[in-house]
Amino acid sequence: EEPVHSSPGESTEDVSGLHVLVAEDNDINQEIMRSLLHELGVSCDVAENGEEGYRLTEKEKPDLVLSDIKMPVLDGLGMLQKIKDAGIEVQAVLLTGYSEFEYARKALQLQVVEYVLKPMDIDQFLDVLKKVESRIVKQKAEQVTPERLLWNYIGSSEEERELIRPMLEEK
Repeated sequence: EEPVHSSPGESTEDVSGLHVLVAEDNDINQEIMRSLLHELGVSCDVAENGEEGYRLTEKEKPDLVLSDIKMPVLDGLGMLQKIKDAGIEVQAVLLTGYSEFEYARKALQLQVVEYVLKPMDIDQFLDVLKKVESRIVKQKAEQVTPERLLWNYIGSSEEERELIRPMLEEK
């Protein structure tokens, strides 16, 4: 598998507040993602295979799982299936060096929000994180009372307010 590649002029968009699980067996990719997430203020756990990823997801309840497909012990699709079967709600992004249709089809069945081919540059990685963060903010906002939504709106950044405002107006 190809490692994630960095590119010059990487943006530093704010995605802090997310808790991410990285399930990746490639040490270089692990370190790149861990370092980038750390720089962004994102807390993360790292698993070296799908079984470890599943256990960490059960324990830590991350907002997002970034997972390679091909891993030892249990692959990324198998891990996501176990997570889904356990009733754990989590956003998932698959990272892979493989473009086979069967992987993409299975990913869709598991409601994966992004399917990203490697090598992936840092700007693409940041775009994916930002997109998933928006989905998570929206999903969490939909689950709260109007009063709590108003407090979230007041304490949010301008960008988060843009996501919350329509839901607040609706409620």
